[in-house]
Amino acid sequence: GLITKPGAGGIFRDSEFFVVGTMFTEPDTVTVSNFTNKSHFSDQLLDFPDRQLRFVNTAVNTWNFYPYGKSHVIIQNCIFGELLAGDTSWVFVQNSICDGTGGYVGVENHAQMVIVSSILHSQVVGREHGVIVTAGSALNNPFVAFEGNSVGILFNTLYVKEPALYQASTVFEGFVVPVFGNTNSLVPIIGTARLLRGPDSPFRFAGYSVFYARDLENPQWQTIQALRPEEVYEDTLAIWNTQGLVPGNYALKLSLHHNFGDSLDLVTMAHLEKGVLEIRQNDVALPQHPFLAPNQPNPFNSSTKITIILPRASRVEVQIFNIKGQLVRQVIDDLVPAGRHSFVWDGKDQWGRDVSSGIYFLRFSVNDRLVQTQRMVLLR
Repeated sequence: GLITKPGAGGIFRDSEFFVVGTMFTEPDTVTVSNFTNKSHFSDQLLDFPDRQLRFVNTAVNTWNFYPYGKSHVIIQNCIFGELLAGDTSWVFVQNSICDGTGGYVGVENHAQMVIVSSILHSQVVGREHGVIVTAGSALNNPFVAFEGNSVGILFNTLYVKEPALYQASTVFEGFVVPVFGNTNSLVPIIGTARLLRGPDSPFRFAGYSVFYARDLENPQWQTIQALRPEEVYEDTLAIWNTQGLVPGNYALKLSLHHNFGDSLDLVTMAHLEKGVLEIRQNDVALPQHPFLAPNQPNPFNSSTKITIILPRASRVEVQIFNIKGQLVRQVIDDLVPAGRHSFVWDGKDQWGRDVSSGIYFLRFSVNDRLVQTQRMVLLR
């Protein structure tokens, strides 16, 4: 193996490294891009701004990253084996994968780590006063643990097993499934708002609230759901009255409140199409009639079964979207008789191509009205 530090330099020829570990300790911002495990370099000067490394006919099986000191490190578009942050370092990870070949992802001391649109196949550990924030990501290893006074903030993040919490650790969890609805209707907002606590955690859940805004750049937040003290797990967070709103994109904000007076805010997107019906008194019950059962299995490797139950014959639309809100597959768009019906998604897109591992959303609509949205994890 090889460990490099800031200021290091060297030429490596005709070599094969099982692991190359990269230390970051200086109070500078360093960006690491496009480093992938199992790489071969014919002759390349590696793109590190704080060190000069040249690999000639050299292979690297695993990249490991170690931000410490007061370093600020940005990791983007990488596939790596381990990421450990300590001291007062700050790390931002985007569009990357940790395959776990080098170890695990973790923080200690007072380090902070933000992980966005990434997949972690490794163990995840928070220690001491470390903070881990994940957004639009997947934790695909069942071992996720927090101890000491560490804090986890899981926003729109999927995991295989609920995190384990010890001592005074705390995890805030917020999730809002993609919202596709109509104007002049009552649109259900489905998701999660809760707090997980170690036995000595000083935090208490004080409730959640939900807001919307039309202006995405300078949002003026309007209340959908005033402060509600109960926790919600994979259920209805709020009913959004969209009467009088115009079709288009909206920002949604889920605020998690705790006993120290601040809130943690998850901001996501919603899209409204033009509705043709006015709201009636009994429309609130509409989402409670047709039913979308949890897909099985989930997570899944090659295929998963989707089951719907209809109280009466209806026009049904079942669609699959990726985490960017792009349509991946139209499962059905047809008149379906009353009863229980099952469909299989084989992990392919509209053109029969295998889609990549990641988070997907199942959108279930009946008679042009959104009934339910469900999250799925594909692991290849």
